[in-house]
Amino acid sequence: MTVIISKLPNEQVVLSTLSLPLHLAPGEIQNLNREIARIAATTPGPLFHICKIHEVEPLSFSDILLWLAEQKDYLPGSIHDYRVITILIGNGRMYELWWKKIHQRVGISILLFSSVAEALAYVRTA
Repeated sequence: MTVIISKLPNEQVVLSTLSLPLHLAPGEIQNLNREIARIAATTPGPLFHICKIHEVEPLSFSDILLWLAEQKDYLPGSIHDYRVITILIGNGRMYELWWKKIHQRVGISILLFSSVAEALAYVRTA
């Protein structure tokens, strides 16, 4: 798995891309959280983290559970970080399930958009 992170210049937005399957390198999720925390520390106001998935393989239930497991410890940069607003990008039943499981397991409601363009349009008017 590979993680690609880019901060948009002059905006409070970070784009990240995770490659599936997540079980090949679960430590990358922790690395992503650390990098998001580092960027959030130098960003005034909320940091919008737009997270999309590069599907080498289709998103699976085990990918969802692995990602959730890495969010459980309230670590900086995770979905629990008050400085970060996480937005998921994806289409289809598995992405809706992922969104639902975040709310069920973690108690946090996050945003789900079908494209980065939609997410950016939302962020830029928020």
